[in-house]
Amino acid sequence: MRKAIMDGPLAIGVTGRHRVVYFNKVSVAFSFCFLLNLAAMPLKAYLSEALPWSPRPTPTVGVQVGPNQTFEMYEAHALEFYRNHYNNSTLDLKTLYAFDPAQALDIIWVPIAFVDAGDFSFAGLPGSTFYSRRARRTVKGFMTRTSNLSSVAVIEVGTLLGQPSSVSGVWVEVLPTTNATFLYFAAQLSPGSTQWLYIKFAYRIGLTCVILERMWSTYFRHYRTLLWNLRALGVPNVTDTTFIEIVIGDPTALILQNTLVCGLFVIDFWCSMEIVGQSFVRLSQLQNLVTFSLAALYLSRTVWFAYLLLNLTGRTVRRYHLERLIAQVDPTTVAIAVLVSVGPVTFLQSRSGFFVDVYHFLFTFIVPNDHIDDYKEDCLAAMLYSILIGLLPINYGFGKPIARALHERARGMLRRQARSIRVRPLRSHATRRVTRHADDFGKFVYNDWKHRCLYSILTALNPQHVSALFIGGSIYKLFDTHRGFQRNAAFSFRGSDCYVIAHSPTSVLSYRLSLIDCLHLHHPHLKLHNTYKRAFGHIEFAPETESLVVTLGRDKARWVQ
Repeated sequence: MRKAIMDGPLAIGVTGRHRVVYFNKVSVAFSFCFLLNLAAMPLKAYLSEALPWSPRPTPTVGVQVGPNQTFEMYEAHALEFYRNHYNNSTLDLKTLYAFDPAQALDIIWVPIAFVDAGDFSFAGLPGSTFYSRRARRTVKGFMTRTSNLSSVAVIEVGTLLGQPSSVSGVWVEVLPTTNATFLYFAAQLSPGSTQWLYIKFAYRIGLTCVILERMWSTYFRHYRTLLWNLRALGVPNVTDTTFIEIVIGDPTALILQNTLVCGLFVIDFWCSMEIVGQSFVRLSQLQNLVTFSLAALYLSRTVWFAYLLLNLTGRTVRRYHLERLIAQVDPTTVAIAVLVSVGPVTFLQSRSGFFVDVYHFLFTFIVPNDHIDDYKEDCLAAMLYSILIGLLPINYGFGKPIARALHERARGMLRRQARSIRVRPLRSHATRRVTRHADDFGKFVYNDWKHRCLYSILTALNPQHVSALFIGGSIYKLFDTHRGFQRNAAFSFRGSDCYVIAHSPTSVLSYRLSLIDCLHLHHPHLKLHNTYKRAFGHIEFAPETESLVVTLGRDKARWVQ
């Protein structure tokens, strides 16, 4: 026998009059902000990148050896320019960081001292993550006095898939008055051709259009059907409705589970690896916090690696019926977590000898033998960095169930110990939350933090929003016991729900509606039915056969309570 996973009777809508239905203005503003943030994501890169029509500098030192030059000639020319233009007479040595816009060059320097070979570490040295093999040998030999070098002067070229993309220099300056020794690192990136910059700009405009189309076709257009149905049929269980209010949700989760969109963002990120390298350099210093913050904001675009990994991980655990092993992650929380953590994580990597050595290995692993000492390839190191940032939410997703299991085990041990000394343990708040009442799934509090904040604003503006009865959220009651019906086990879809609030002279009734796109519609035990008598649909689960029947609303409305 089927069991209706919903609250209240399966009443049908009442026709015969045209009802007053409108969208809540505060929720419209909230949803528009989410829409704008997601749609503008590709163009946020231009907070750090130059627009294709902007004037660009022409650096004195190019990023590749000239056709009539040897590497030694190229190195001598670059070092002469760098050492003459960036020294104690042209820089304020107390700042330890500078940017030269005329050369598009970042420069970092630190005072150094001689150390024993056993105490030496590349951690904390400026730009040490990017050192070539010869640069590492030279710097280490100079600082540990294990070589006959009286100074350091090295140029190294960075490539991306074999094409020169950056040049950096490492040199030492000894102040004549104090004999203080400073180690400099200068990094200069290829500005790229104007044609390439326009291609990237067109790609990002196209990606923005794809996002807007996806948001309309997978989310916002369904509100139009819901609006028409509510005007014609009203809501179940209420015949004396004064007006009906629709509280719009956040489409982010439904868009981010689209593998194509995530993949397009990853491609966009990889098309600007030179800016990624520049941001990495800028995040290795704390002297200029504005520069540090802008670099962190740019590298927060690695959140798309996190979304892509979440997308693939969620589908994988569902395929192998391992949904219980991963917790659902809110997409907005992931974005904020990456934004907050990417700067400190990158800075700490530059201060870790382990990560400096790992990145050096990857930078030089696939460099051809004839360039092995003076060149480095950015591809593998960039992949590792992207994966490390992308794994942050994955670690949370898999770590939360483990932490919950450990907490339950510790609580059980304490309970057994309490019984052994004849003390009755108090029922904790966590215990009370384990078993939810059916109405709890329909409440605003069973939501992500954004929509709890929205509900607080709504109730502050209009106390009538404190509904006497909450109905809906039935898919979450289903997911609580049968997560195999969830489309993606790693994503939380709660923020995408909408609320239909029916106001009558005697009560306020709140319906929580979810799109059936949150369900795994290709599940072998799921069937779709249509109805013409309800504004929105419902789901019914048969425990004995483990089957789910999803009944759509009129005109195939995809909202279910």
